[in-house]
Amino acid sequence: SLPRYLEYGRKGRVDVLVEWVATVKTEIDEEAYWQGVMDIAREIRERSKLVVKESEKPVRPLPATFRGFLIDLGALRSDRLDYRVKPEDIAGREGIPGGWIGFVSRGQGSVNDGRFPMNNCMLTTAGTVKLGGASESIVFANGDISINGVSGSVVICDGGIDCKKVWHSILIARQAIVVPRYSEERVRASRLCTEQRVRSESAADKDMRSKRPAKGLIPGTEITEGQPVMLGVRFFEIADVGVEASATNDGVRVDKIAPRSPPAKAGLQAGDVVLSVDGAKCADMDTLRRQLRRAFVQDEGRISVRRGDKIVELTIEFYGFDLLKGK
Repeated sequence: SLPRYLEYGRKGRVDVLVEWVATVKTEIDEEAYWQGVMDIAREIRERSKLVVKESEKPVRPLPATFRGFLIDLGALRSDRLDYRVKPEDIAGREGIPGGWIGFVSRGQGSVNDGRFPMNNCMLTTAGTVKLGGASESIVFANGDISINGVSGSVVICDGGIDCKKVWHSILIARQAIVVPRYSEERVRASRLCTEQRVRSESAADKDMRSKRPAKGLIPGTEITEGQPVMLGVRFFEIADVGVEASATNDGVRVDKIAPRSPPAKAGLQAGDVVLSVDGAKCADMDTLRRQLRRAFVQDEGRISVRRGDKIVELTIEFYGFDLLKGK
């Protein structure tokens, strides 16, 4: 399945790739995986047309071939990023063969080490991330990201990003991007893309637009808001598997089902109220979206719905369903 999901990633479905590798129970070709992650980040950087002034520190191009350590964080019994890694191996790139480390997080646990700065590293996780910084690195996460500073990196997040400094980097998020204590010195020569808004200060909740110079954006910086596709990246939506729904007081109501879609074949009907997917309660649209994505990468999911006065259990099978083609 690795080639299939790498193709999803290259077509912009990065969150689907991250979800799959976090849940797959068989061994994978990790070098091929990290090569694919590096290729995806390189394509996004090229698509962004990120330009750095000659007077500033240039951003090194991503290498064509991944070489370095391959670290599996396993089930994350520890929430430390340096789990199973010697401190001297992650202190700096001088001690890393080929200059890169690849960290893959299994499951939905968090990666939480606010003191650890990643240098020439790649990290993918379905959970949340808290880091001291990321320099010339790649971070793909399906949970929220909190990071002190980003330089020369590509960060993609199916959640929100809270970052104190962004230099020469690309940030793509489904939810809001927050840059506290916003100033020209804290966001420079970068691309900030979000389906929601870019905000300046969490407490004041002010839009960055109000603090931009009158003549336009920060030099070398572009901000994209409210777009479903950003630099080719598109996050998973329940409509991708043929479901249209709306939130209710006690769950999520199915409004429409695409004929011959996996949910329709499973027996899901318009008017059903989704209570849970694989045992996880779906009290809101985002939980349903995330659980259906996880069911998709696992090829099937158990869904519990209320239909009138009855509780109905259904099994949605995604075997053979192509997310890119919608069939």
